[in-house]
Formats: sequence, structure tokens, C-alpha cells
Amino acid sequence: MKWLFNKNEKNYPDYWLRYNAHFSEPKLTDINSSTYVVLDTETTGFNYDKDRVLCIGAVKIIDGYIDISTAFEIYIKQDYFNEKTVEIHGLIKNERIQTVSEEEAVVLFLDYIEDAILVAHHAFYDLTMINKAMERLELPELKNQVLDTMFIYKATRPNTTGLESKKKLYLR
Repeated sequence: MKWLFNKNEKNYPDYWLRYNAHFSEPKLTDINSSTYVVLDTETTGFNYDKDRVLCIGAVKIIDGYIDISTAFEIYIKQDYFNEKTVEIHGLIKNERIQTVSEEEAVVLFLDYIEDAILVAHHAFYDLTMINKAMERLELPELKNQVLDTMFIYKATRPNTTGLESKKKLYLR
């Protein structure tokens, strides 16, 4: 576990190196031929430092088609449980769901997303929770471009004020 103590890129675990290799060459982003991963997380709460990701669900959009055959759904073992969040996500601590460690979930998630554009509603929250899991594993943050559907909603919702406004959407 030498990679834990030396932060040089070459000393990160193999799964991080595989993920990072997808970003070695800059790519032009063509909206029609890009791969998107639409994702959502369920968590034990809203505190970035205390709470944890319970599960990640995702589906790829490749060349404009939703590829449900490769849908991603993973549940993570929990030491901490907040019963108040069950009303939001419906996941209970002793439910009979196959779970994996946080590290195994990160490994599988990085292998799944590769360099795809990540899409989520209120993406900052989901990605911060995932990045906090990566931080606990002493890894850098995700490198993917991100499209937050909240900004699409805000940019395209009907204008009820009668004032014309031009809004632009950007990938992070």
C-alpha cells in the first residue's frame, strides 16, 4: 500500500491509473457522439463530512441512445445510518441488498464512467459526496466534465416575468 503515503501519480492504485488514462489526451466534445453517464446517489444525509453514499445508480447514453443493458447500480456497506433519510430514499440498514465496500464501489464506478460526461440534477451534491469517498481513499477528485440538469431547467423554464433573458449552458 505504498500509494497511501506517496502522492506521485505513478503510485496511485491501478484502478485510479486506469481511470486517469482516459484523460491523457484532450478531446473535443461533440454533443451527438459523446458518451454521457446520467447518475444519482442516495446518501445517509446532507453533511459532506459525516454522511456517506448509500448507493449509486447510473445509465449511459451512447451516440444518443440510452444503453440500459449496462445500467449501473451499487449499494455500499454502511457503519453510519440515519433513519431520518429513509423517508427520502427508502433504503433501510438491514435490508437484504448485496453491498460492497466504499473502495470497491469507487473502483467499479470509475471503471464504469471512464471519461464520460456526467449528468445529474443538482450534480454538485452527488459529485461532492462521491469525491468525499475518493478523498477518504486518498484519491484526487473526479476529472469528468459535468452537466447539471438543474441549470438546464433554469435556462429553459418558461419566462413568467415578461422579461427576455438569454441564458447559456456550460460544461464544467
